[in-house]
Amino acid sequence: MAKTIDMPKLGVTMDEGKIVEWHFAVGDQVAKGAVLVSIEGDKAVTEYESPEEGVLLQIIAQPDEVVECGNPICVIGQAGEQVDGGSTAAPAAAPVAPAAPAEAPAQAPVVSGAAKVIDMPKLGVTMDEGKIVEWHFAVGDHVAKGAVLVSIEGDKAVTEYESPEEGYLLQIIAQADEVIECGNPICVIGEKGAQVGVAAAPAASSAPAEAAAAAAATPAAPVAVQATAGKVKAVPLVRKLAAERGIDLTQVKGSGPAGRITKDDVLNYVAAPKAEAKAAEAPAAAAQVSGDRIVTRVVPLTGMRGAITKSMTKSIVEGPQGTQFKEIDATWLLELQEVMAPAILEQTGNKLSVLAILVKAVAKALEQHPVINTIVEDNQIKYIENVNIGIAVAVEDGLLVPVLHNANKMSLGDIVVKIKELAIKAREGKLKPAEMSGATFTITNLGMFNTGFFTPLLNPPESAILGIGSITKKPAVVDDQIVARPMLPLSLTIDHRSVDGAPAAQFLMTLEKMLRTPWQQRINDISF
Repeated sequence: MAKTIDMPKLGVTMDEGKIVEWHFAVGDQVAKGAVLVSIEGDKAVTEYESPEEGVLLQIIAQPDEVVECGNPICVIGQAGEQVDGGSTAAPAAAPVAPAAPAEAPAQAPVVSGAAKVIDMPKLGVTMDEGKIVEWHFAVGDHVAKGAVLVSIEGDKAVTEYESPEEGYLLQIIAQADEVIECGNPICVIGEKGAQVGVAAAPAASSAPAEAAAAAAATPAAPVAVQATAGKVKAVPLVRKLAAERGIDLTQVKGSGPAGRITKDDVLNYVAAPKAEAKAAEAPAAAAQVSGDRIVTRVVPLTGMRGAITKSMTKSIVEGPQGTQFKEIDATWLLELQEVMAPAILEQTGNKLSVLAILVKAVAKALEQHPVINTIVEDNQIKYIENVNIGIAVAVEDGLLVPVLHNANKMSLGDIVVKIKELAIKAREGKLKPAEMSGATFTITNLGMFNTGFFTPLLNPPESAILGIGSITKKPAVVDDQIVARPMLPLSLTIDHRSVDGAPAAQFLMTLEKMLRTPWQQRINDISF
């Protein structure tokens, strides 16, 4: 007997949920406890497990649709059972009827039942759109389920998206560098020979609906590609790329070993005519002019820059921020680094940085000042038990904040290894969402740029962020004598909703005490 599955209440404060992604298609067999659908509640995206076993007969709530808790989202039952409207679940391989031209979106793919459209995935709660960075397969290639299909730049990082289906890549809808809203199609995967076309756009005249529907159902004729003549050195993927673009590889100069033609050679060959066209237009308009300003480059506030824009705007608008400055004598800090560096190098194969020591000291100080290790969320101040320290890392055209989870329980050697690992992943665009979430405190280090004090902005929903400047020799009073000392500038920004000035100052005092402890005492402190 068919059973209706309602929108679950995934939290005390949740009143409605948004369908992010269905993990089964109509007609699929669903096991009890299998992840049926991803639902975005009021706090996070949750993978909701099926409470019933059977065939998915009907999907009532589509992706991106918001449904109140208790309202139906799908129907599960036995194969062939009738659902509302007298419909039955069609087998997965049954042909899909083309939509009426008046309702079909422009350029929407029309596929047979042996093919499935892959949509732009929602790779994070705050992600609304994604940018195609690179396809890892060419049209015609066989793709295994779970293989890295495409690299996508979301609002935080570039993610290698694994194929949810197995089959042949029949069509690439979204090209490299194209920005696509989540839920919109990016490619088609299916059986070899499955028909793929493009839905006809609504006609301007009042042509009969039947004729338009017939045109939409007709697969697009394949584009003839001139066969590549002559002997060339190129791998199959490059040959397929050239075939897709209609390029004769004998006309392409290879830059690889022994003159081998690479993927970049083909792409540069495609881009060459466009570059020549722009060069021809240069005398007419040297640069785009906006008022009295000459615009040389336009960077859309999307992807990573869009995420930074949203986060920093929210930070400055919602949180009343204040910054305290403290300069610390780093003599003992540098001595500790010098003494412990050989052991850390032998243990980890990495150099011991001042940043790693500061992370360890901050983590221990946060244990003593739990109010600094809080977040402001849902109009509440939440004290967090685990100390998760985010490290701001500058990347091309943006900033990422990978997180050292449970930093207070890590050894100094572990911190050294983890900082290097996360920094490399950040700069190569290989950070996973879990490696950039859950921070309770952030450190931003500008010391390598010879920077002094600055005012870092909070990373919501955290209550504090510590800015580190460059260690510089300055005059200091020691035993009533003026001597040159290495001074470390620290800038602590706090959210005054959760942290007052006095607790912030006390935290800095504790941090200073830790950093000014002579190395002979600190090196014996195994907890450090």
